[in-house]
Amino acid sequence: MAAQVTRRKPRVGIIGGSGPEAGADLFLKLQAAHRERLGAAYATDRDALDVLLWSVSGVGGPRDVGDVAPGSEGFRRTLKALCVTLKELAPLVDVVVVACNTLHAFEAEMLGFLDLIDQPRSKLVSMVSAASSACLNRGAVAVFGGPVTTHPDLSPYAALGLCCELVRLTDAQKDALRAVIWLSLIHISEPTRLRRISYAVFCLK
Repeated sequence: MAAQVTRRKPRVGIIGGSGPEAGADLFLKLQAAHRERLGAAYATDRDALDVLLWSVSGVGGPRDVGDVAPGSEGFRRTLKALCVTLKELAPLVDVVVVACNTLHAFEAEMLGFLDLIDQPRSKLVSMVSAASSACLNRGAVAVFGGPVTTHPDLSPYAALGLCCELVRLTDAQKDALRAVIWLSLIHISEPTRLRRISYAVFCLK
């Protein structure tokens, strides 16, 4: 009789710290989505995702546009903290996600570093790629967030313009969105629902 093989669950690594609550927030949302996906098959805590949450103060803000400009002191400091963390975390997990929109401005550098430490690029889960996939064929799209997230050139979401119509919000629209966010207690400056709203990206009707 052939021995039964138990397939190991994927292990997820979360890099948090910008701000510190974002990593914990993403952890809770991943576990909730996993539980929902399994449905009745989720019977005990042993069915939960295996997650390593690494909160790194060195990647914390506040930061402005100058901190993601290559060559700046803030850029070097943040990239060093990300690389040190990736070197320790990547070998321990199957996928890594950075729980911050702004830090995806360093995505190309993080992918290059994974090459240097002989880790597959596929380990890095990209919020930008996920947002791009979600926004395909959705019409006009606007990005709402901090100064880096909404910067026309430095934003990690600038590439969305290649797959859909990317529009800039007026000040009045930004004020209206802030009011809705505060009233509904939805925080979109950090990773939010994995479905319906894709991080800091809104599909406009």
